[in-house]
Amino acid sequence: MNKASKLLKPLKQKSARELLAVNVRMHRARLGMTKEELANVAGIDRGYIGQIESEARSVSVNIIDRLALGLQVSVAQLFIDHGKDSDAT
Repeated sequence: MNKASKLLKPLKQKSARELLAVNVRMHRARLGMTKEELANVAGIDRGYIGQIESEARSVSVNIIDRLALGLQVSVAQLFIDHGKDSDAT
């Protein structure tokens, strides 16, 4: 492998679903909220929160808005890549 091809190596990028899952868990933990508490504040079923956090569910923009409000963050903050160490469960 030459020097140029090493520099052009594609970066592994997390999916939007993965970023959302990690950030919902992280912000929920930061607030000391249970899934049920977040569900009540955001008007979402607790099981749906679990599916979002386990990356098993795609979500609408409306749900993302409600999660952001419930977690007291901007929508953009739900999609920030904090690196490997941000996965608070």
